[in-house]
Amino acid sequence: MLNDETLQACERARLRNSVYGFLAAALRYPDQATLGMLDDSTRWSPWFEGIRQTEPVLFELLDAARATLAESNCDNGTRSEMLQERHTQLFGHAVRGTCPAYELEYERGDIPQQSAELADIAGFYNAFGMELHAAAHERADHATVQFEFLSVLAAKEVYAVETNNSEGREILQDAQKAFLADHIARWVPAMATRLQDADPEGFYGRLGGFIQSFIAAECEYFGVSCGPRLLELRTIDPQRDASIECGAEESCPGAAPPQQEGTEDFVQVGINRI
Repeated sequence: MLNDETLQACERARLRNSVYGFLAAALRYPDQATLGMLDDSTRWSPWFEGIRQTEPVLFELLDAARATLAESNCDNGTRSEMLQERHTQLFGHAVRGTCPAYELEYERGDIPQQSAELADIAGFYNAFGMELHAAAHERADHATVQFEFLSVLAAKEVYAVETNNSEGREILQDAQKAFLADHIARWVPAMATRLQDADPEGFYGRLGGFIQSFIAAECEYFGVSCGPRLLELRTIDPQRDASIECGAEESCPGAAPPQQEGTEDFVQVGINRI
């Protein structure tokens, strides 16, 4: 029999699984398949109601972003083109736009340090039986991949609670706390601030407002420091960029090996079971 505290933690983990999954989808390139996913009320409505009841301030921010997305839904093709143009303006074609979605674009040093950071991120994924989906051509430090990873860990935590696996639950909570402290909390608040500044009335700007508050709540829950809202971007080096803008190809530091036959897509973006 689970006590009230454990049940509450389980419900929070279930909610966090959905929030991170939604954020991973919302930051993807907005083709019509992605927009269809975001519009799928059966997929998201249960946790929208959960967050409305438990975190009303967060819900208001999320609802504002969703309302902006819905308002643009005059014609799905037109909406897709409009959001694709805005997505490119904000995030760029490769790694650098106004609001980079890659951790290593935020005040990271030389190539050896950046390679070590990518290896550290990939190490988290591998430790829990996941690897980058080679077909996604994405780097391990992209926000969509990092959010998806935390979505998976939260789902695993729910399962650990429901099966009375207290040791497994502790391992999963420690991993989420460490990944949040070492990566997400360090740079995502700065990305969210850039989104709000660059697109204040648009979907991505309002999504940035929700991300900002949600990550702050996560940091409070796990007892870690939330990073600054302002971080300088790294200096652009064309020669260096040519070697790192290759997505998840084998030549990229920290990239996963080619996808093995039989591995299945996991969640939405770029992670496979190993």
